[in-house]
Amino acid sequence: MIRYKASPTLARFHHSPAFARAVVGPIGSGKSSGSTMELWRLANDPAGACADGVVRSRTLIARNSYRELRDTTLATFRHWIPEGIGVFSRQDFALSVRSGQVEADFIFRSFDTPEDVRKLLSLELTHAWLNEARELPRPIFDMLTGRLGRFPPASLGARVEPRVILDSNPSDRLHWLYKLFAESPPEGYALFLQPDGLSAEAENIENLPAGYYRRLVAGKSEDWINVYVRGLWGYARDGLAVLPEFNDRVHVAPRALEAVKGRPLVVGLDFGLTPAAAIVQQRTAGGYNVLAEVTTERAGVKQFVPLLREAMRAYPWCEEWKIWGDPGGGTRSQNDMRSCFDALEGEGIAALPAPGGNAQGYRRETMARLLGMLCLDGYPGLYVSPTCKVLIVGMGGAYRYRRLNVAGVDERYTEAPEKNSYSHVCEALAYALIGEGEGYELRGVTKALPVDYSRSRRATAGAHFGS
Repeated sequence: MIRYKASPTLARFHHSPAFARAVVGPIGSGKSSGSTMELWRLANDPAGACADGVVRSRTLIARNSYRELRDTTLATFRHWIPEGIGVFSRQDFALSVRSGQVEADFIFRSFDTPEDVRKLLSLELTHAWLNEARELPRPIFDMLTGRLGRFPPASLGARVEPRVILDSNPSDRLHWLYKLFAESPPEGYALFLQPDGLSAEAENIENLPAGYYRRLVAGKSEDWINVYVRGLWGYARDGLAVLPEFNDRVHVAPRALEAVKGRPLVVGLDFGLTPAAAIVQQRTAGGYNVLAEVTTERAGVKQFVPLLREAMRAYPWCEEWKIWGDPGGGTRSQNDMRSCFDALEGEGIAALPAPGGNAQGYRRETMARLLGMLCLDGYPGLYVSPTCKVLIVGMGGAYRYRRLNVAGVDERYTEAPEKNSYSHVCEALAYALIGEGEGYELRGVTKALPVDYSRSRRATAGAHFGS
């Protein structure tokens, strides 16, 4: 006999009629167990019976890798649906259940890359479960939704309503999971957030060792604790963060920052095949507000310039722009002998190479010093508008030194930050700051940012952003 008691959040999850349901929370909170039992409930739901009274279903259970699928997902599933129920085929990696008026097949599949979407093209499915959904690429989810409800065939008089369920630890705010279920969920999509594992409302505590979460947080970073224990959307840093000084509770404004009219605006530019820009303004009391970002994918300068102009048009009153770019942008192309700065000038944008050369350490130290400063107005030396989403994720850890797999060595990392979709706008910001103050000329700095961030004015005061 299966004995299962749902937590309050999972009880709401089970009762929801939504087509797509995601349960997100801390590790150890019972998400996978609840998802398994939801699949079992769907497979036994008489409301989905065919004309002959038999409830038929074919369910896909997906995980990001075969090892995780075998060691974690299947282990949880077989804990709740034990060996005596159904026949498991190791060759097909599937469980077949034939019991009374129930005919259910559970198919286990791994999806390591977006190309694995081809695995779905021939499947006719009823339901699906994406286990640890944040590890799976968006194309898997998109294609999967098109394969549901195709079994059993209508010729059998099927009445089943297809469902897709997802469970996960929190992702960052640029991830498709957050955008699809938290930011702007379509009709028929529902999100179920579990409570903080350190709170009195923590779920599944009765099935965990005594003091589980208290021991779990020992020695962990705040970012790790926020994601895996408190269940907050954020970033659990992988690799070595270029800017460990960044703390989004301190350095990100609670609402969009506005520029002060009459004061210059500064633009930093990073070039290459993914050009990016950051727009900043120095505050009168010292420090900088980061107002906006411009990011691209696979674009040249000509494609980038209209995006940059559009961002600059948000400040029609500005009469003084200071535009600083990656010094490497002065290298002339072998095709037409024009540099990135030449191309910008041809588009009517006058930019200069940021001083100090292209030294990685100089860029890092410039931003790190500002992140560690508290200015006369009570705000940190670098204060970022929440609209700069890519920049925030990058500074939160996605802008990183990649870990090297070196035998016999505990931890080694690349000397230069990894080039990824987050690094370009972070380096664009560095060029703006270096160009404006040459990295070290900080006005109005009074002292180092306090270790107890909660005591800073940022945590207690309203936002007089223009000061």
